Amino acid sequence: MDFDIYKLQRFNFVLDTVSDGWWDNNFQTGKVYWSSNLFKMLGEDREECFVDMDFFLSKVHPEDAKELEDEFYRCVKEDIPFEYELRMKHASNGYITCFTRAKGYHDDDQNIIGYAGLVTELTKKAKEQDVMKHKNQQLESLNKISKTISSKLKLDELVQEVTDITTQFVGAEFGAFFYNVKNEAGEFLTLYNLSGADKNSFAKFPIPRKTELFAPTYNGVETVISDDITKDNRYGKSAPHFGM
Repeated sequence: MDFDIYKLQRFNFVLDTVSDGWWDNNFQTGKVYWSSNLFKMLGEDREECFVDMDFFLSKVHPEDAKELEDEFYRCVKEDIPFEYELRMKHASNGYITCFTRAKGYHDDDQNIIGYAGLVTELTKKAKEQDVMKHKNQQLESLNKISKTISSKLKLDELVQEVTDITTQFVGAEFGAFFYNVKNEAGEFLTLYNLSGADKNSFAKFPIPRKTELFAPTYNGVETVISDDITKDNRYGKSAPHFGM
C-alpha cells in the first residue's frame, strides 16, 4: 500500500477537529501513536509521536491503570469496542477526568491488528455544560423581562420586577436602579429601586455622582463591568468618599 502523507495529514486534521485527542495502538509494530491534541489536552507542548503502552499507562492515574489495561485486552480478545473513563496526569501535576472510546481494525483476513480511539476531557465538557445552562437561564430571564414590560401597568412594579430579574440575570447578590434627575447643580442619579436589600438600608448613603468610574455609563457610552471594583483603575479617585 502506498503511503500518502497528505491523506494522513487530512486524517489527523479531521480527528483533531472532532476530539480533544486521539491515539492508535498498532499490535504489529507494538507502537502507540499519540496526536498532538492529546498532548495538548494534558498540558504538554509536544508534536504527535509514537510511544508504547507503558508510556500510555504512565499517564494514567495509578488507581485506574491496571483496570484500564485489563479491560483493554479483554475487549481486544473479544474484538469489541473499548470504552473507559479514566484520570490522566496533567502537566500541572494534577489529574483530569477523561473518557476514551476505541474500536479495533483488521487486516484483509479479518485478524485484529490494532485499536484506534478518541479521548474527550470530561472536566472540559462539564464546564461547557455549565456555560450552556447559564446561557439558557439568561434567555429565560430575558423572556421574563419581555413579559413583564408588556404586562405591568404600574411603573414602580415594572421597574422593581425588571431590577429583580436583571440582578438574577447577571448573577449578582444586589441590584440597584438609578435614574437621572436635573437640578440647579446639574444632572445626578437618584435611587429608584433595589433588589436583594431593603431600600431603607441605603437611605443614608450618598447619591452616586458622575465620577470617573460612573461616567461611561452615566454618559451612555458603554457598560462598565468589573469582577472586583476596588481593583478597577478608575475606582476611588473622587473626593470626599474615594469610592467608600
